[in-house]
Amino acid sequence: MDKKSVIAQICAGTFDFKNTNLPAYEIGRITEDYAAGLIMEQKYDEAFAFLSTILFTKDRAAGVVLITEDNMLLYQMTEIYLMERNIKGITTDIWNRFPDTKDFLEFEYRLKFMLRKIWFGMSEAEWFDEFVTLMSDGRITIELLTVVTKYSVPSSVLVYMLECIKLFINGPSKDRLDMYIGQLKENGYVLKREKTYLARDMQNDIVRRDVDATLEEDLYLKDRDAFKSMLESREIYDDKMAFILCANDETYTKEVFKYLKHCKLDGMKAEMIVVKNAKSMCEGYNKAMHLSDARYKFYIHQDTFIVDSCLPYHCKELFCEDEKLGMLGIAGSIDLGENAKWWSAEKKNMCLYQDDLMQIIESLSYGIVEGQEATGYTSAKAMDGIFLATSKDVPWREDLFDHWHFYDISGCFEHRRRGYITGIVNSDHMTVLHDTTTKKDKDSFYDRYGEVFLGEYMDE
Repeated sequence: MDKKSVIAQICAGTFDFKNTNLPAYEIGRITEDYAAGLIMEQKYDEAFAFLSTILFTKDRAAGVVLITEDNMLLYQMTEIYLMERNIKGITTDIWNRFPDTKDFLEFEYRLKFMLRKIWFGMSEAEWFDEFVTLMSDGRITIELLTVVTKYSVPSSVLVYMLECIKLFINGPSKDRLDMYIGQLKENGYVLKREKTYLARDMQNDIVRRDVDATLEEDLYLKDRDAFKSMLESREIYDDKMAFILCANDETYTKEVFKYLKHCKLDGMKAEMIVVKNAKSMCEGYNKAMHLSDARYKFYIHQDTFIVDSCLPYHCKELFCEDEKLGMLGIAGSIDLGENAKWWSAEKKNMCLYQDDLMQIIESLSYGIVEGQEATGYTSAKAMDGIFLATSKDVPWREDLFDHWHFYDISGCFEHRRRGYITGIVNSDHMTVLHDTTTKKDKDSFYDRYGEVFLGEYMDE
């Protein structure tokens, strides 16, 4: 099928996403190129209508394919253009201010990181200088600020956030912002500030350590039994926590560190180990595990921000209450189906915000297993690697998972093989914020490692 036919069928709603032979990655690229072409031809209203149709589709199968990072960025930039085009004083449109979506994305995340600090109640000292720098950048307008704010916070606090920003704006820009706030209120948005769980003034003494994985010996692959014996025989400190992440983006790493400094430690020592140049998550985690003598280790993604300051310490207390508890998470499933995808399981527990560029998804659900009402956690068969806390050093299966997928669920099974319990923290509020990726897996690595996982564990 040629590209024109694909676009025509998508626009008509007749494209069969479930039975097509075209790879999802290729379909996504076709729509991105089509939208970019409309913009190049200055058909902005047509581009906005097309992007609106594909990004807000109710067809789940279509959404998985069409909701791509570039499509979302083009949509936001077109929305900004349409708001700005009749504003006097804006002489350079957004396409000239940001010639590439990557430029816009980089600027958007600087703005988003600053906005989150306001949202979660950090002190003005932690964000005001960045606010001034951003507002002094010639590329920003009130329209851009309004659109990015809309997609950076839950809709329930959007008006509150814009009212906070308005306090620091003057002149015609303030009048326009006031107009946009009025329009939101007319459409049912209300001024509301939700409770957050980040300790505003806490600044602990967490130490950062950077590790280059290429300079550390591959002890696990060299001799798995010797690696296990080393872990079991070394001295571990019960008054110490380690936050471990594999990273390739220093901007994110610094931002994660700012949130960790707000975590409750209650006298415990803490370190953040940043593993760079790891070939896989398992390799990075094994090398960090070997280097840290902390009893309590927290394995987090480089784009995961702990917004409940008590979460790590709460996990530590749950571990202390139950010696058989080996691993805790904040998202996963009580059971696991034959496809090994925990999010498609019937019984799921989650307590996190997910930011997918176009919205903040509030994922909060938990069901307590009978007999565990007083434990503070719910036994889970599979948990997501967004956030995993451990009190036992169980090696990550670097021999099986030499990429970035299924290491987390494998870790759950490895803990249970040793007789430990794996569970999801019971929480009635959000504990972390995770930036979810919309980049497509064109090489199908996820499915490949899913098959590896099934071959190793699904009889258990």
